Amino acid sequence: MSTPTSPPNRLPEHVPAPTPASIPYHRATRSHHVAGRTLAAAASVVLTLSCVSLFVRNTRSLEYYTTRVGEQQSLRQRDGSVITLNTDSSITIRRDGQNLYVTLLKGEVHFDMTPDHQRRLVVSVGDRVEVIDTATIFDVRLTEHGARVTVKEGHVEIVMTHLAQVQLIQNQQVAIDTGPTSLAVRTRNISSREVDRQLSWLRGYFDFQCEPLASAAAEFNRYNLTHIEIMDEPTQRVQVGGTFSTSDPATFIAAITEVTPNVASESVQGPNGTRTLRLRQDPHSGPSPARGCSAQFRANQ
Repeated sequence: MSTPTSPPNRLPEHVPAPTPASIPYHRATRSHHVAGRTLAAAASVVLTLSCVSLFVRNTRSLEYYTTRVGEQQSLRQRDGSVITLNTDSSITIRRDGQNLYVTLLKGEVHFDMTPDHQRRLVVSVGDRVEVIDTATIFDVRLTEHGARVTVKEGHVEIVMTHLAQVQLIQNQQVAIDTGPTSLAVRTRNISSREVDRQLSWLRGYFDFQCEPLASAAAEFNRYNLTHIEIMDEPTQRVQVGGTFSTSDPATFIAAITEVTPNVASESVQGPNGTRTLRLRQDPHSGPSPARGCSAQFRANQ
């Protein structure tokens, strides 16, 4: 379950703010510009990228929530909206009247916001990305190069300094690469089935569709202290598909070795007690056959 900084094993409904020295300041990018902006519809979102930052140094009303590896936590708001932290994620929340300011510090967070024209939700990612919402279902995930925003319901507007605005609608996704001196935005249309597949973690399972084993292993490693390590390139390229519990990498490994005889596994115990599941080509089974997805079945949903 989600836990505040102190104590580490409990999550009160409203977590007392940490001291300013223990937590980054909340950054509300260009919030003084958008405060008076009229939102055209209840299901509208504005995603703003800017280099201008407004540091809010008053942390007396700041709430800090974090999940450990493998944990997820839903925070139900007074108006019925739900903010859900995924595994190994951290956010801060600051309330100012009916306005809600959320900063994503780490990981991934899902928003299911009820319609309320009087409330303004501002989600900040670093000091260059800001999502402003009144009633939308969307997901924000930090990535290696920036952030990814997926809209399940509602409307998204992306505003970037010196660049044209980008309009996104339901079942669209934006990937934002934030380089040291540049911003790159890539949008794509995705089906509602693909949105549900990407958000299947909300229901506790992965839904892989012919993905490289390396990608599937990376997802499992986000959710588990027992890591999957792939020892050679041919094994990394093995295609996998099916649904698997996010908390059961051992069953996933067993499925791979069962339907892919040329892949062998071993379990290695680390010095700190953690376990690593290693996958490699079995030298006695010959080369990998040319085939489609290796594991096409359901396991431990």
